Amino acid sequence: MRSQHTRGGPFLKNKNERWCEMIISRGRTCKIDISDIPTITTRAFGGKRRWAVVMLRGKPYVREPFMTRGALFMHTLIANPPDGMVVHHKNGNTMDNRKSNLEVMSRSAHSALHLNIRCGKI
Repeated sequence: MRSQHTRGGPFLKNKNERWCEMIISRGRTCKIDISDIPTITTRAFGGKRRWAVVMLRGKPYVREPFMTRGALFMHTLIANPPDGMVVHHKNGNTMDNRKSNLEVMSRSAHSALHLNIRCGKI
């Protein structure tokens, strides 16, 4: 992997050049598709996006810092679900925000899926 600095910060490219790891903070990285770099690095009204790692229910997530209500999570920005829908990380790694790992589903289907995972049915 090689380091590349772009508007959003340092990125470590994967050998296949389709995805990269973005350095968030304190050595933490998340996986994203190269095609999503412009989306996650710039705001609609200009300026640079900043990201932080937050812990929710014991798992790390990437979101914009310093926001409490209505915080924007990276996986939601990338998947862009319609109102009332949520984004599921297929492989269970909440730091893997590649489109191939994100699935949009209803909140009830997402809850049922995680209940089945916790109960060992999946």
